[in-house]
Amino acid sequence: ARAAGSRRVAQGRLPRMPRSMKRWWSPFILAGALLLAACAAPRQVTLSEAELQRAAERRFPVERRYLEVFDVTLARPRLALSAADNRVASTFDVAVRERLLGARWAGTMVLKSALRYEPADHTVRLQAVRVDDFVLDGSGGVAPVERLGALVAERLLEDAVVYTLPAERVAQLQRAGLRPAGVAVTPAGVEIRFAELPR
Repeated sequence: ARAAGSRRVAQGRLPRMPRSMKRWWSPFILAGALLLAACAAPRQVTLSEAELQRAAERRFPVERRYLEVFDVTLARPRLALSAADNRVASTFDVAVRERLLGARWAGTMVLKSALRYEPADHTVRLQAVRVDDFVLDGSGGVAPVERLGALVAERLLEDAVVYTLPAERVAQLQRAGLRPAGVAVTPAGVEIRFAELPR
C-alpha cells in the first residue's frame, strides 16, 4: 500500500484530503478567496480629464425648449477640472432660436459644478451647477434670453450624467464587498472612492 501511495505521488497525483479536513479548512479557503478579491479590486477609480471629456462629447449636442418660446441647443462641451475647489468647469457652445419671430442668437455658456456618485446606477453626476458666464451675441440684454442661463443650468444640467462606471468594474467592486464613499476632483483626475461594506 505504501508503495502504491508513493507511485501516486511520483505521478503527480496527491492523495485525497479526508472529508473532515475539508470541512475544517473550508472557512479559511473562503476567507482567503474574499481577501484576494478585495486586494484585486482597487479602493478608488480615477477618471482622467480626457476620459470625462470623451464621455461628455457622446452626450451632446442636446436641444431643449424653454418658456415655450426658446429652443436652446448646447454643443461642444469642454471640461476642465479644478482640484483647488473640487469642481468641474464646463464650457458649451449655445444656439438659441426664438420661435415667434424667428430670431437667432449664438454664444457660449460657462458653468461650474460639483460631482457626486449615484450608487443606484453607478454614475457620476453634476451637482450644484451654477452659471459663471453666459454670452449671446446680439441678444441686446433681452430679459427672457438672459434668464435662459439659469434655466439651462437648473433643468438640463443639474444631476446630468457625465460618466457611467463599466459593468465589469461594478461587478469586481461588489465581489470585493466595497461601496462608494465619495467623489473628489484631484490633480490626477476625478477620484471615485470606495470603502468596505459594514459587517
